[in-house]
Amino acid sequence: MPAEPGRPAGPDPAAGPDTVLEADRPAENYGPADLHPAVDQSFAVDQSFAADLRRAADLILARPPRLGRVRLVAVDGPSGSGKTVFATALVELLRAGGHRVELFSTDLLATWTDPFGWWDRFRADVLVPLEWGRAGAVIVNDWANGQPVAGPMVRVDPVEMVIVEGVSSGRTAAAELLSVLIWVEVAGAQVRLERAVTRDGEVDRAELMAWQRAEDRHFTAEATVSRADLHVNPR
Repeated sequence: MPAEPGRPAGPDPAAGPDTVLEADRPAENYGPADLHPAVDQSFAVDQSFAADLRRAADLILARPPRLGRVRLVAVDGPSGSGKTVFATALVELLRAGGHRVELFSTDLLATWTDPFGWWDRFRADVLVPLEWGRAGAVIVNDWANGQPVAGPMVRVDPVEMVIVEGVSSGRTAAAELLSVLIWVEVAGAQVRLERAVTRDGEVDRAELMAWQRAEDRHFTAEATVSRADLHVNPR
Protein backbone atom coordinates (compact mmCIF):
# COMPACT_ATOMS: atom_id res chain seq x y z
CA MET A 1 0.00 0.00 0.00
CA PRO A 2 1.44 3.42 -0.90
CA ALA A 3 2.31 5.69 1.99
CA GLU A 4 0.12 8.69 2.76
CA PRO A 5 1.27 11.87 1.00
CA GLY A 6 4.09 13.44 2.99
CA ARG A 7 4.63 10.32 5.09
CA PRO A 8 7.53 7.90 4.76
CA ALA A 9 6.87 4.57 3.10
CA GLY A 10 7.06 1.48 5.26
CA PRO A 11 10.19 -0.63 5.51
CA ASP A 12 10.96 -3.41 3.08
CA PRO A 13 9.01 -6.46 4.32
CA ALA A 14 11.95 -8.62 3.30
CA ALA A 15 13.95 -7.02 6.08
CA GLY A 16 11.75 -8.73 8.65
CA PRO A 17 10.16 -7.24 11.77
CA ASP A 18 13.13 -8.02 14.01
CA THR A 19 15.85 -6.44 11.90
CA VAL A 20 18.36 -4.66 14.16
CA LEU A 21 20.38 -1.78 12.77
CA GLU A 22 24.02 -1.72 13.81
CA ALA A 23 25.39 1.73 14.52
CA ASP A 24 28.75 2.96 15.73
CA ARG A 25 27.19 5.33 18.24
CA PRO A 26 23.68 6.13 19.50
CA ALA A 27 22.38 9.64 18.82
CA GLU A 28 22.56 10.58 22.49
CA ASN A 29 26.35 10.04 22.41
CA TYR A 30 26.99 12.02 19.22
CA GLY A 31 25.86 15.58 19.15
CA PRO A 32 26.76 19.27 19.42
CA ALA A 33 30.21 18.73 20.94
CA ASP A 34 31.15 16.54 17.98
CA LEU A 35 29.88 19.14 15.53
CA HIS A 36 31.09 22.38 17.03
CA PRO A 37 33.54 22.09 19.95
CA ALA A 38 32.66 25.70 20.86
CA VAL A 39 28.85 25.67 20.75
CA ASP A 40 27.65 29.27 20.97
CA GLN A 41 26.23 30.11 24.39
CA SER A 42 26.50 33.88 24.14
CA PHE A 43 22.83 34.63 24.69
CA ALA A 44 21.34 35.08 28.14
CA VAL A 45 20.08 31.93 29.83
CA ASP A 46 17.57 33.79 32.01
CA GLN A 47 14.00 33.58 33.24
CA SER A 48 12.67 34.22 29.73
CA PHE A 49 14.76 31.34 28.37
CA ALA A 50 13.52 29.06 31.16
CA ALA A 51 9.92 30.08 30.47
CA ASP A 52 10.33 29.32 26.76
CA LEU A 53 11.70 25.89 27.64
CA ARG A 54 8.72 25.21 29.91
CA ARG A 55 6.25 26.31 27.24
CA ALA A 56 7.95 24.11 24.69
CA ALA A 57 7.94 21.08 27.00
CA ASP A 58 4.27 21.59 27.91
CA LEU A 59 3.31 21.88 24.24
CA ILE A 60 5.19 18.72 23.30
CA LEU A 61 3.57 16.75 26.13
CA ALA A 62 0.13 18.00 25.09
CA ARG A 63 0.49 16.88 21.49
CA PRO A 64 -0.06 13.31 20.29
CA PRO A 65 2.64 11.34 18.49
CA ARG A 66 2.42 11.42 14.70
CA LEU A 67 5.39 9.23 13.83
CA GLY A 68 4.22 5.84 15.07
CA ARG A 69 4.48 6.19 18.86
CA VAL A 70 7.14 8.88 18.64
CA ARG A 71 6.57 12.60 19.12
CA LEU A 72 8.82 14.17 16.49
CA VAL A 73 9.81 17.76 17.28
CA ALA A 74 11.67 20.16 14.99
CA VAL A 75 13.72 23.08 16.31
CA ASP A 76 14.29 25.24 13.24
CA GLY A 77 15.49 28.76 12.57
CA PRO A 78 18.38 30.69 11.05
CA SER A 79 21.99 29.84 11.85
CA GLY A 80 23.56 31.57 14.84
CA SER A 81 20.28 31.75 16.77
CA GLY A 82 21.00 29.20 19.48
CA LYS A 83 18.92 26.27 18.24
CA THR A 84 21.43 23.74 19.53
CA VAL A 85 21.59 25.32 22.99
CA PHE A 86 17.79 25.54 23.21
CA ALA A 87 17.21 21.99 21.96
CA THR A 88 19.85 20.57 24.32
CA ALA A 89 18.30 22.34 27.31
CA LEU A 90 14.83 21.18 26.23
CA VAL A 91 16.01 17.57 26.11
CA GLU A 92 17.49 17.92 29.60
CA LEU A 93 14.23 19.37 30.94
CA LEU A 94 12.13 16.58 29.44
CA ARG A 95 14.51 13.89 30.69
CA ALA A 96 14.39 15.42 34.15
CA GLY A 97 10.63 14.83 34.01
CA GLY A 98 11.22 11.12 33.41
CA HIS A 99 10.71 11.10 29.65
CA ARG A 100 12.82 9.20 27.13
CA VAL A 101 14.11 11.71 24.60
CA GLU A 102 16.75 11.72 21.87
CA LEU A 103 18.34 14.69 20.12
CA PHE A 104 19.57 14.72 16.54
CA SER A 105 21.27 17.66 14.81
CA THR A 106 20.80 18.01 11.07
CA ASP A 107 24.24 19.65 10.87
CA LEU A 108 25.46 16.06 11.03
CA LEU A 109 23.99 15.55 7.55
CA ALA A 110 24.36 18.97 5.91
CA THR A 111 27.36 20.23 3.95
CA TRP A 112 28.43 23.70 2.82
CA THR A 113 27.56 22.90 -0.79
CA ASP A 114 24.33 21.03 -0.04
CA PRO A 115 22.78 22.43 3.16
CA PHE A 116 19.30 20.95 2.76
CA GLY A 117 19.59 17.86 0.54
CA TRP A 118 19.71 15.41 3.44
CA TRP A 119 15.97 14.96 3.89
CA ASP A 120 15.31 11.88 1.74
CA ARG A 121 18.16 9.98 3.38
CA PHE A 122 17.08 10.99 6.87
CA ARG A 123 13.48 10.03 6.15
CA ALA A 124 14.41 6.61 4.74
CA ASP A 125 17.10 5.69 7.25
CA VAL A 126 15.67 7.20 10.44
CA LEU A 127 12.01 8.21 10.20
CA VAL A 128 10.69 5.10 8.43
CA PRO A 129 12.11 2.71 11.04
CA LEU A 130 10.93 4.96 13.89
CA GLU A 131 7.38 4.97 12.55
CA TRP A 132 7.47 1.17 12.61
CA GLY A 133 8.81 1.07 16.17
CA ARG A 134 12.38 0.24 15.20
CA ALA A 135 15.67 2.05 15.66
CA GLY A 136 16.88 4.11 12.73
CA ALA A 137 20.50 4.65 11.80
CA VAL A 138 22.21 7.05 9.41
CA ILE A 139 25.80 7.77 8.39
CA VAL A 140 26.70 11.28 9.48
CA ASN A 141 29.40 13.82 8.68
CA ASP A 142 32.34 14.59 10.90
CA TRP A 143 32.92 18.37 11.07
CA ALA A 144 35.81 18.25 13.55
CA ASN A 145 38.23 19.86 11.06
CA GLY A 146 35.76 22.42 9.69
CA GLN A 147 34.89 20.45 6.56
CA PRO A 148 32.45 17.52 6.37
CA VAL A 149 33.94 14.06 5.92
CA ALA A 150 32.27 10.68 6.31
CA GLY A 151 31.79 9.87 9.97
CA PRO A 152 30.16 7.10 11.98
CA MET A 153 26.71 5.61 11.66
CA VAL A 154 24.48 7.07 14.37
CA ARG A 155 21.48 5.27 15.83
CA VAL A 156 18.18 6.93 16.80
CA ASP A 157 15.97 4.81 19.03
CA PRO A 158 12.14 4.82 18.99
CA VAL A 159 11.76 6.66 22.30
CA GLU A 160 8.88 8.88 23.44
CA MET A 161 10.25 12.00 21.78
CA VAL A 162 12.88 12.69 19.13
CA ILE A 163 13.97 16.30 18.83
CA VAL A 164 15.56 17.21 15.51
CA GLU A 165 17.35 20.55 15.51
CA GLY A 166 18.89 22.41 12.63
CA VAL A 167 18.18 24.63 9.65
CA SER A 168 15.33 23.19 7.56
CA SER A 169 14.34 20.55 10.14
CA GLY A 170 10.81 21.99 10.08
CA ARG A 171 10.41 21.80 6.30
CA THR A 172 6.97 21.19 4.82
CA ALA A 173 7.97 17.64 3.85
CA ALA A 174 8.06 16.85 7.58
CA ALA A 175 4.81 18.60 8.49
CA GLU A 176 2.63 15.48 8.57
CA LEU A 177 5.11 13.77 10.91
CA LEU A 178 5.79 16.59 13.37
CA SER A 179 4.03 16.92 16.69
CA VAL A 180 5.59 20.35 17.29
CA LEU A 181 7.60 22.86 15.24
CA ILE A 182 9.63 25.37 17.27
CA TRP A 183 11.15 28.44 15.60
CA VAL A 184 14.28 29.92 17.26
CA GLU A 185 15.61 33.25 15.97
CA VAL A 186 17.97 35.90 17.28
CA ALA A 187 17.08 39.25 15.72
CA GLY A 188 19.50 40.69 13.16
CA ALA A 189 21.26 38.84 10.35
CA GLN A 190 24.63 40.46 11.15
CA VAL A 191 24.29 39.56 14.84
CA ARG A 192 23.58 35.95 13.90
CA LEU A 193 26.51 35.88 11.48
CA GLU A 194 28.94 37.13 14.12
CA ARG A 195 27.64 34.55 16.61
CA ALA A 196 28.14 31.79 14.05
CA VAL A 197 31.64 33.03 13.22
CA THR A 198 32.49 33.11 16.93
CA ARG A 199 31.30 29.52 17.17
CA ASP A 200 32.88 28.10 14.01
CA GLY A 201 35.85 30.40 13.41
CA GLU A 202 36.75 33.32 11.15
CA VAL A 203 37.97 30.89 8.49
CA ASP A 204 34.34 29.90 7.84
CA ARG A 205 32.94 33.44 7.45
CA ALA A 206 32.46 33.24 3.66
CA GLU A 207 30.82 29.81 3.93
CA LEU A 208 28.53 31.06 6.71
CA MET A 209 27.50 34.10 4.65
CA ALA A 210 26.60 31.83 1.74
CA TRP A 211 24.71 29.58 4.17
CA GLN A 212 22.72 32.58 5.42
CA ARG A 213 21.66 33.46 1.89
CA ALA A 214 20.63 29.86 1.21
CA GLU A 215 18.62 29.57 4.42
CA ASP A 216 16.86 32.88 3.72
CA ARG A 217 15.67 31.52 0.38
CA HIS A 218 14.64 28.24 2.01
CA PHE A 219 12.64 29.86 4.82
CA THR A 220 10.86 32.18 2.38
CA ALA A 221 9.88 29.31 0.10
CA GLU A 222 8.81 27.09 3.01
CA ALA A 223 7.03 29.79 5.08
CA THR A 224 8.55 28.15 8.15
CA VAL A 225 7.99 31.08 10.51
CA SER A 226 4.24 31.17 9.89
CA ARG A 227 3.90 27.40 10.39
CA ALA A 228 5.72 27.26 13.72
CA ASP A 229 3.80 26.30 16.85
CA LEU A 230 6.12 28.26 19.16
CA HIS A 231 8.50 31.18 18.57
CA VAL A 232 11.59 31.63 20.72
CA ASN A 233 13.73 34.77 20.52
CA PRO A 234 16.92 34.38 22.60
CA ARG A 235 18.72 37.56 23.64
